[in-house]
Amino acid sequence: MVETRIDGYFHIGLPRFQTAEMALAAMDAAGISKGIVCSFETCPDLREVHRAYCLAPERFRVFGLALGAEPAEIEAGLNAQFDAGFEGMRLSLERLAEAPYILDVIGERGGIPLAVGSDALAAQAAPLHVFLEKYPDSVVISPHFAGPTDPAVFEANPDVRALYTHPRFHVVLSRQTLQQPQVMEAWTRALIAHVTWDRMMWGSEAPVLYWRDETLKGVARWIERFSPTPAQLAGFAGGNAARVVFDRPIRPPRALALPYEPFDYELKRSAPMFPNGLDADTRLPGPLVAAWKRAGGDTVEPLSAFVSRILLKAVQST
Repeated sequence: MVETRIDGYFHIGLPRFQTAEMALAAMDAAGISKGIVCSFETCPDLREVHRAYCLAPERFRVFGLALGAEPAEIEAGLNAQFDAGFEGMRLSLERLAEAPYILDVIGERGGIPLAVGSDALAAQAAPLHVFLEKYPDSVVISPHFAGPTDPAVFEANPDVRALYTHPRFHVVLSRQTLQQPQVMEAWTRALIAHVTWDRMMWGSEAPVLYWRDETLKGVARWIERFSPTPAQLAGFAGGNAARVVFDRPIRPPRALALPYEPFDYELKRSAPMFPNGLDADTRLPGPLVAAWKRAGGDTVEPLSAFVSRILLKAVQST
């Protein structure tokens, strides 16, 4: 096993994720030297992401968001983030469909789109490929296996095939345990064939992986079932991310002067904690449901909302 050296995808920001210091401590404990930090619309804490970069620019590359209501505001926000040192932007396929000009702003600033979506990114595969061809020094990175689906898509959709086989398209393998094992087995083998080991990176999705009772070192070992050679494993564990991202000229961290308050554009969505259920102490369920019933039960709120409320109260008092 090659120790993971670079984390290709994780989150910083409050209240949903973690502070810069928490991220650094976790990286140190797991032997991770550097990491690609991504903000997210459900927690658009661009200021904490920026603070992390200012705190340790040699260890982080940070990716922002295309927030804003109107094109002028969106573009101003993108440029403010690039001016402050952000490496690129996390973009959903829906955002790209709404505002395709975002790719040109990123391309003109020499930034990296972090494209996130489902179904092999098919809905925006053509524009992303055009971006790579239009900006010859550009790269595109897609986390979460770039949208696992039936590998037949590579034969059925020429736009997907062109994007995935492009020499500057890269995939971060993260969040593998949320898919059916058979799906991930077939899709990963298809990625190895079409993207190749040279363009794949490991990503933890920390701290979200903790919501699944996973560990940084544990998820790093998942790839071993595909029998990479030592050289392939070293590239996957850090060498590819170093070459593609960290070897780029550093963007000096400067003041972040946003034209909006990021949380005005927060995407309201619950946190999907314990997707496979909470493996709770057997003494908990009965008293927990009884307490929920005493508080009004489902005439007031679902059990999950009740648990969230009492846990929030508990952690705020510690």
